[in-house]
Amino acid sequence: MFHFRNRTTFLIIFLGIFLLSSEARSLTPGKEELRILNIHSSPQKGDIWSVNFQTQGKSDLKIIPQDQATIEDDEFSGLYCGQKKVDPQILKDDIIFYPGWQCDEIARVEHYTRKQGNHILQFVFNKEIRHAYNAAYDIAVLNSLEHDTIDGDYNSLVMIDATHFILAYRGETGDGFISTFSIDPSTYAITELNTLEHDTSNGSWSSLIKIDDTHFMVAYSGTDFDGYISTFSIDGSYAITELNTLEYDTDITQTTSLVMIDATHFILAYAGTDNDGFIKTFSIDGSYAITEINSLEHDIANGTWCSLVKIDATHFILAYATSGNDGQITTFSIDGSYNITEINSIEHDLLNGTYNSLVMIDATHFILAYTGDASDGYLATFSIDGSYNITELNSLEHDTTNAIWNSLIMLDATHFIVAYTGTSSYGYIKTFSIDGSYAITEVNSLEHYSSILTVYTAHSLVKINSTRLILAFADVDNDGILRTFSVASARTPLKGAVIFIKSH
Repeated sequence: MFHFRNRTTFLIIFLGIFLLSSEARSLTPGKEELRILNIHSSPQKGDIWSVNFQTQGKSDLKIIPQDQATIEDDEFSGLYCGQKKVDPQILKDDIIFYPGWQCDEIARVEHYTRKQGNHILQFVFNKEIRHAYNAAYDIAVLNSLEHDTIDGDYNSLVMIDATHFILAYRGETGDGFISTFSIDPSTYAITELNTLEHDTSNGSWSSLIKIDDTHFMVAYSGTDFDGYISTFSIDGSYAITELNTLEYDTDITQTTSLVMIDATHFILAYAGTDNDGFIKTFSIDGSYAITEINSLEHDIANGTWCSLVKIDATHFILAYATSGNDGQITTFSIDGSYNITEINSIEHDLLNGTYNSLVMIDATHFILAYTGDASDGYLATFSIDGSYNITELNSLEHDTTNAIWNSLIMLDATHFIVAYTGTSSYGYIKTFSIDGSYAITEVNSLEHYSSILTVYTAHSLVKINSTRLILAFADVDNDGILRTFSVASARTPLKGAVIFIKSH
């Protein structure tokens, strides 16, 4: 019998069971007899690594540590069918074996984490094989390049291909620059290839996107801080050529966020006249000349710190700061003529919601890094329904001192990483995980730059591959820096690593 100290404890446990149950789906007879419900986890030292799974039918169950680290770092503590604890056999190398396993409920296996690290369990049931991963998500600096010794702020970095990148930034005397870089696939050392000074007046608030393999588009604040959009091409040597430019707003523009709709159409969120919130759509022709199509002034009070994300072919979601710098999330639709309509909006933070960086988790869920009250750092998760109405799900205050210039990206289906200016205005990178109810947990943190970063550093973080990242930022002297990082995430089991056991 369970004994609860109070009703709140009972409610939490009940909700946990309900949420776990809601993740489970019926297995398909004859097609799927084994399913892992939480493939990726990231427990800390002293935590319980709990893997939930479903089986269908009756067969021998084997749960096999896939390497010596998993054997040494994770101590088996229990196997359960629903809430009932069962007693399996423990074989050599900590293999868990249960002959004739049959469980019609959600099962789980638990291990005590002696040491945080990268670990893998293999599940074998009725000839089906699945894996569960326990990853530390530790972050380490690999290499750095000071690519501009004068200025390098308002960064926007984009991947060209697996080993090449393109960066829009504000350089010497505030001018607009675009540079290309390569990385060594072994050491992740960075080399600058080519640079173009594309605006000799101003180049702030850049938002750069890839159109195709050799063409790019940037929205930025140019002469007199007016709004400009330009297209560029790169050749086989990654040299950059400007193709066309459009002045889309003759008033002051800032906090631009540009997104591709389709191969020839684009949508831009920005703060324009009187800091009001605007969204505009654009098209390009075969010469990459730009034409404005439609415009919507969606917030007449304030529309700064924009971060726009595409939901699907005709819908978009925007995080921004509304009146009083409160945090706002809004959904929009476009029609066949690329006219824009506001659908739904929520004010998710009544105190502050600036330095937004919004990322899609899946088709109906999103995660936001932002600066909240007292410049503290927050992450929040949201869902949308079939009518694109927005609901806040969970929130985490991850830095109680300072967190500005956030740049958030997805590592895998349940893990995210944010680069930002934190305590003492130093440079930080943190990893986070989400669970089945989209609650957020901080996993690891790295103070990668221990000097005061410039006020306009504007971090721009890009995923190179599953374990490597590249970051653009401005250092204490406002010089332009590119830096590569490793992230120790879950590993794929090697061929030949499978351990088979004869049935008993």
